[in-house]
Amino acid sequence: MRDASISDECKSKIENYNRYLEEEVISANNTGAFYKYVNKSLSCKSGIGPLFDDNKQLVHDDHERADWLNNFFQSVGTADDGLSPSFVQRSAYSLGIRNIVFTPEVVYKQIQQLKLNLSCGPDNIPPIFFKRLASVLAYPLAKLFSKSMDEAHVPALWKQAIVTPVFKKGCSSDPTNYRPISLTCTCIKIMEGIIKSNLLDYLLAHKLICKQQHGFLSRHSTVTNLLETVNDVTLSLRNRRSTHVAYIDFAKAFDSVCHT
Repeated sequence: MRDASISDECKSKIENYNRYLEEEVISANNTGAFYKYVNKSLSCKSGIGPLFDDNKQLVHDDHERADWLNNFFQSVGTADDGLSPSFVQRSAYSLGIRNIVFTPEVVYKQIQQLKLNLSCGPDNIPPIFFKRLASVLAYPLAKLFSKSMDEAHVPALWKQAIVTPVFKKGCSSDPTNYRPISLTCTCIKIMEGIIKSNLLDYLLAHKLICKQQHGFLSRHSTVTNLLETVNDVTLSLRNRRSTHVAYIDFAKAFDSVCHT
């Protein structure tokens, strides 16, 4: 009886907490937060539902559904011809990036940027493990990353990923309406983050990224891009000039490029 009473009390507190969250969303009078909460509540957390095969028959078996999604993800990729494109040198600094230094301080700072809600990779080590032990792990990880960079070699496990399908839009039973997300090990995410920061510093220092670039840059976003566009159009209207806008999108861009 005691276990049942504890269970009932736990359910009651969870219901009260969820009710409190809903009241907070409503009282905030924020339309974006409201729809975000609704979409999160309506999303399926149990996995992928039945999928249609080539004969429009629903497939329920887990292994068969995984095979159907895997076959589709492979089919959208472009066959790699092994040829790397040539690029014209744009910087007078011909040496480029000769080395990336991994210090405990840099590694510690990068660990602090990890998101705790990220899922585990093939190593089954969650980001919260690194964040809670950042001061202890910073030094050995710095040594490990430095050795990996010097020898141009990373552990085989770091090259693996858990591919999980994420529903985009349309019919949820159609495998073509899913996109793959790769969950990699947290260690390689930390190392990649440091390498990315060094690359960005180099590109920005040598003015290899134009000032009109808003994506994937700190303090830049679609909002800053829109503000700049509105300003340009407003100036054109004020000066009685026409404005021509070209929108370009690359279909399946990530699957269409050479990854060598």
